[in-house]
Amino acid sequence: MRQYVEEKSGTSLCDVVWGNHCSEMELKYIDKWVGPDVQRDKQTITLEKSKWDKELAAPSVKNFAQNKQRISILNRILENFADPNL
Repeated sequence: MRQYVEEKSGTSLCDVVWGNHCSEMELKYIDKWVGPDVQRDKQTITLEKSKWDKELAAPSVKNFAQNKQRISILNRILENFADPNL
């Protein structure tokens, strides 16, 4: 039930540092930005977040929940960017 609510509303309990309460899709998205063998670049992540913010603000938003989850994950990555465990 929790997964259904998260998917439909765009909310998530995903912990980007430890991977707790993350779906497989969320973990793959996190690995895309800060995974092993990925050059970490805070500016690139910030630009990606801005792109999704603009997409979400568009009048005819497609994939609202998925876009909202992306923004949430990117925000959490940026908040924890200096964490060595990330």
